[in-house]
Amino acid sequence: MANGGIIGPVQTISQAYDKDKLTIFTSSGTFNKATTNPAAPGTAIVTVVAGGGGSGSDGGGGGGAGGLIIKTCQTLPASGVPVTIGGGGSYSGYNSVGGNGVNSVFGTACAPMTSTGGGGAGGESVSATQGAAGGSGGGSMSRSAPGSGRPGGAGNSPAVPAPLGGPQGFPGGISGPGPATSSGGGGGATAAGGNSAAIGGPSGGKGGDGGAGKNISPAYTNLACGSTIPNCSVFAGGGGGQGGSPSPVGGVGGGGNADSPVPEMNGTDNTGGGGAGKGGPGTQSGSGGSGIVIVAEKCQALGGYVAPGVWDMNSVYDNVKNGTWTN
Repeated sequence: MANGGIIGPVQTISQAYDKDKLTIFTSSGTFNKATTNPAAPGTAIVTVVAGGGGSGSDGGGGGGAGGLIIKTCQTLPASGVPVTIGGGGSYSGYNSVGGNGVNSVFGTACAPMTSTGGGGAGGESVSATQGAAGGSGGGSMSRSAPGSGRPGGAGNSPAVPAPLGGPQGFPGGISGPGPATSSGGGGGATAAGGNSAAIGGPSGGKGGDGGAGKNISPAYTNLACGSTIPNCSVFAGGGGGQGGSPSPVGGVGGGGNADSPVPEMNGTDNTGGGGAGKGGPGTQSGSGGSGIVIVAEKCQALGGYVAPGVWDMNSVYDNVKNGTWTN
């Protein structure tokens, strides 16, 4: 050949299913595998986030984030998988703890994944000031708390092993000593809620920040081009508590903020973020954000172009020029 190429048979270019196919549930439904996914075994990376907890009334703590579970090799059955998205817990009325978030479930028959709703935060009451336990625990409110403060609700942390063997979240923060100082932040997926600065210090110290959520992007590195995970891939941040200046902030990953840096009392929907506490008689604190389920089926989306055999140089040149040649 004049170009120095090799004569060979005509080659057929095709696209390979070598990228992960992303499916996101923001409301309950049924997951069905891609038609390219074999009946067995067929596996996926699955993240399940429960609804976040709500805050308590009048100076309440921060709601705990919904529990977060990631499984990197979830076996998928041939039949559809029921998916339940948990709602966020409600802001409480007077004399009650904020509502707990609702569990989210990826319901495979053999190995269902269930994340636990976030714990509600303590509110204005003599009897309901301690945050509730949950996927992450709710922060406590300071009313009637002893001088050492009142502990936050427990999270489903390494000390309380979660299903599938990992932590779902962490405890809520400790409130300041009563009466009416500042409240603890809600726990998040990777950190406990912040404690009130008033512990061991002056009355009226800054309330606790919400615990940080989790960035799940390291588990999703092979997604098809154009796929996007919501909320910059960070979920399950705890809500900020109430009290002091600067105001407590919500945990990254959808946790609510009372006043700072941007007022957004409720946890962000479909992040599992906890609601924020707000001070003042009769003020309404934040509700928790709803959960989410994220599924990436391994190697079931079209990726690069492939073809077998030996190629002549003109064909290589034409395919590089047309964008149908990958190394």
